[in-house]
Amino acid sequence: MTAYEPDWCATPADVIKAGEEIKTKRIKKSVDRTLRWLDDCLAASPAPVIAPVVGFNNVEERVRSASETAKREQVAGFVLNAFELEGDVRTECIRTSIEQLPANKPRLAYGYSTPESILDGITQGIDLFDGSYAYKMTERGRAITFKFGDSMSPPKDEEKPEKSLNLWDTRLAQSFDAIDSSCGCYTCTTPHTKAYIHHLLNAHEMLGPLLIMMHNVYQLEHFMGAVRNSIDNKTFDADKEAFMAKHNHGKEGSGSEGHQDEIDFESLGSPVKKNRVL
Repeated sequence: MTAYEPDWCATPADVIKAGEEIKTKRIKKSVDRTLRWLDDCLAASPAPVIAPVVGFNNVEERVRSASETAKREQVAGFVLNAFELEGDVRTECIRTSIEQLPANKPRLAYGYSTPESILDGITQGIDLFDGSYAYKMTERGRAITFKFGDSMSPPKDEEKPEKSLNLWDTRLAQSFDAIDSSCGCYTCTTPHTKAYIHHLLNAHEMLGPLLIMMHNVYQLEHFMGAVRNSIDNKTFDADKEAFMAKHNHGKEGSGSEGHQDEIDFESLGSPVKKNRVL
């Protein structure tokens, strides 16, 4: 930390993995160990510390972890891990933790990455989120297309659109428009067309995912900016309701399925791609 000089750092947490029966004794040990590591790091870290709040699915231990962590005045903010929990249990545990935390210090949540979960997290009182959604969509060959607040257009028909565009879709092979004509990212303003990016994906060219990633990061940043404006204008609840009503919230599949590289593993030296007939 002394060498890197970060703006802030998060201390280690003893996070319990879901999938098996966890006893209360194990959860208590997790809280004790995380607090002990926090004290060690507070005494040594040259950077502001954001402290983890744990407790798995045990309400009492969630309260203890959050309240004990909040007592450390040196702590600059809090990390709430939501990877190990799902559904109503996650919502209840995060709410229980937040109730014990001061309102004047930021709360970062890992595991709230989709637009739906980000909006839900904001409602609960979370301030910061991870940006992994942009990367996950890029991996699937999908470009973010959803808007929020004033920039969101009203639905045109009863069919709810998906939140992203599948650029593996063969119907885009003759589509010579940008992904989003209103987008200011490099990909859309150059512009690189849907057909060209579709070709890059099919040819397994590195440029394809790079162009999608630039677009997705730009769009996610603007989504968060629109959310902040909505909160400032006191229209967040109505904008959230409109967003949820407009879009299809099913899981966005991977467009790359069925398009994996065909590798000749019997060739000498480096594996060679076989010619593809599309």
